[in-house]
Amino acid sequence: MGQEYFINDRSVSMERFEVFRQALLSLSQPVGDIFDDHRVTKAEVYPLFDFNQDGRHAIEDTKSITKIDRGVLRNLNTLFEKHGFEPVIGPRENFSDFFRPIDEEVKRMFWELSIDAMHARGFHFPPDMEKDVWAFEEGLKHYLDIEFPRRFYSFKTAHALLQSHYELNPTDERPVALLFYPKWDWNGTFERSGIAETIVRSNKFRVYYREISTDVEALRILEEVTRHGQRKVHTWVSAAHGAKPVQILSFAGEIFFGIDVFLLGPLIFLAGHPILSEGHFIDISDFHSGQIDLKRFLVPGGQVFLYSCSNGKGGEDADNLANAVVQVSPKGTRIYSSRVIGNIRSLTVQDDLALKVEWSEGEPYNPIKGLQPF
Repeated sequence: MGQEYFINDRSVSMERFEVFRQALLSLSQPVGDIFDDHRVTKAEVYPLFDFNQDGRHAIEDTKSITKIDRGVLRNLNTLFEKHGFEPVIGPRENFSDFFRPIDEEVKRMFWELSIDAMHARGFHFPPDMEKDVWAFEEGLKHYLDIEFPRRFYSFKTAHALLQSHYELNPTDERPVALLFYPKWDWNGTFERSGIAETIVRSNKFRVYYREISTDVEALRILEEVTRHGQRKVHTWVSAAHGAKPVQILSFAGEIFFGIDVFLLGPLIFLAGHPILSEGHFIDISDFHSGQIDLKRFLVPGGQVFLYSCSNGKGGEDADNLANAVVQVSPKGTRIYSSRVIGNIRSLTVQDDLALKVEWSEGEPYNPIKGLQPF
């Protein structure tokens, strides 16, 4: 009689078992925060497969595994937690990305364990979100009124953003961080950065996340979150694709990157071609005109992170977005911006709440209101 294989005490074919085995071993790929050097290694994962016939630990010879049950998955979650990671979610892998290559039965078991683990930590979500991973993503889109739930990687971050969105913890007196993200992203940059994850996991802020498509929405949300300036923001992150004087919030046509955007009346032009109304951008005119006056919305000594290409191009002598922002900010406000096209390599929230931003290209431009000549 040939070798028998079992999944959840059910006898299965060798071929079906191999699909499970490979899916589970794939979970030993790097997991953790997007800017974290910690890794779970195969040497740690293999001993969890403790179900070979003669009782020996299957440390290297994973082919000797003949049985997989919920104990393996539970032990794997425990291993992740030992490293301080959220169960099952890893870097560059959002909720559905992580589950997609896994067999349906393993998906179901992992999802149930993940929800159990979140409940044990006191994280609860609307019942319609807890059905499966795809319902969870759809629920985030619905309850947060967003298009890109894949910009978050962990249950903890999703829970924190829902809590703040609906003001479910009125006693939370941590400084406010407001994250503006665009409803347009041509290359998935903002699904890979981990900015929201890093700021939430610092546990230093009450974090509000909004996706916007116009500068009018930006002003409305600033008014809403700050209660018309009564509860001021400490850290404002404004993320979008951009250029020297502008951040692009929404777009519906072909775009030519590497060419400076310039303004002419109510239209934005790229390479001489009108593409969108100025309202689909946050640009220098929003600040020069007084439409967005950050003195009303930011605390003195706060910070603005312009997470965009080239908003600091030309430095302090240029008519760039960073200088437009610093002019309407309260004293002591630090602006973080890039002089060139590129992304960030890392982001750290320091003990004094200041951000440490490492850009992938070029030197940063970080003016501070009160230390500039304007």
